[in-house]
Amino acid sequence: LAAKAKVDAADQDGATALIYASRNGHEAVVRQLLAAKARIDAAEQSGYTALMYASRRIKAGEELQWDYGAGYWAAHDGLVQS
Repeated sequence: LAAKAKVDAADQDGATALIYASRNGHEAVVRQLLAAKARIDAAEQSGYTALMYASRRIKAGEELQWDYGAGYWAAHDGLVQS
């Protein structure tokens, strides 16, 4: 990103850096890419998106929530309180 790379550049299968980072559990990289306005709806040829990969990595007892302050999906322990 510091070298002005295109944040949504995709490989031959349509996978973006955000998809790779999400698939491999690199939360810090996901945060950086989202801060750089990476498209969260980009899908690779299989149809999977970064969010789909992230949801598969969630541990038991966690749930995926939209973090409104940070502007991304995040895993949180426990239940959401209203």
